[in-house]
Amino acid sequence: MKNLLKAIIIMIAVGITSCNDMDVVPTDSASSGNWYSNIDQIRWSLNDGYRVTFWKTDDESWTDNWTQRTSVSEIVSGSVTSSFGSAKTNWAHLYKAITRSNILIREIPLATYLAEEVRNKLVAEAYFMRASYYSYLVTHFGDVPFLLDEITIDESFEVERTDKNVILEQIYKDYDFAAEWLPAEYGANEKRYASSGAALALKARVALYMGDYAISADASKACMNLGVYELHDSYGEYFLPETKNSKETIFAIPRNSDLDDYLGKNYPQKATLPRNRDGWGAYNPSWELLAAYTCTDGLPIDESPLFESTNPFKNRDPRLMETIIPLVL
Repeated sequence: MKNLLKAIIIMIAVGITSCNDMDVVPTDSASSGNWYSNIDQIRWSLNDGYRVTFWKTDDESWTDNWTQRTSVSEIVSGSVTSSFGSAKTNWAHLYKAITRSNILIREIPLATYLAEEVRNKLVAEAYFMRASYYSYLVTHFGDVPFLLDEITIDESFEVERTDKNVILEQIYKDYDFAAEWLPAEYGANEKRYASSGAALALKARVALYMGDYAISADASKACMNLGVYELHDSYGEYFLPETKNSKETIFAIPRNSDLDDYLGKNYPQKATLPRNRDGWGAYNPSWELLAAYTCTDGLPIDESPLFESTNPFKNRDPRLMETIIPLVL
């Protein structure tokens, strides 16, 4: 009986100790509750917003830059339906990211132990992220649900789409706040963090896509006036893996080919090369891509007297030869 009583006491003690051990704050990621009371957890939460999953890039097969020998994508063929996998995935990921950004925007100002300037800088990153996520949504889907705070599951069934122009105004405001408070640059090796230049550049891009040309021009000019960025010396060299942290790069989500994490990895290099260059000839540059490069006089091929249809690479913008490999050199 005494042994049984001792065993019960030991089990209760272990149980209490185990419960206490489980009730701890994570040391390597942000926790729920009052996470904003810890500057490290704020930083971890912001860093999560730079996850590659949240920064969508369109598949090259969706564009008119190439033709695929065996098939065409749903985008090119105009056969996209509500079950289109990429749309469903991107939609889900971006609204997850938007929700997290909204929480950061709401909670970071509560970190009153930080100086106001520091809080504004941190929340500016969250504004930058939210604006970027919504930029993708409005340029790809038009009118979408517009959320500036968390909603309940029940409320989610009542959410309707908001006019894209209303959302666009908020995107501009978010980028403006980010451009005001973020630093012009962090250093040559820190292109992965939002800067004022990145906010201005991405504002210019979404404005261009949406036809707000004056806003796009003003944001572009403001970005240029920072005096931080300049064109890389070599157009072809700029896109090589060994070229890193160029002055031309404004903002970039880091990847690593050594870790098998890079854009276009689903398209083998040989698939994009012609057969006389030891390739498969599966993905071929389109006529639209070739025609997009002007002649050396700055005129498009249908206007320039320098264009020769029998030798379309002659008298062309030198960047063309860095992009498309001629069948005969």
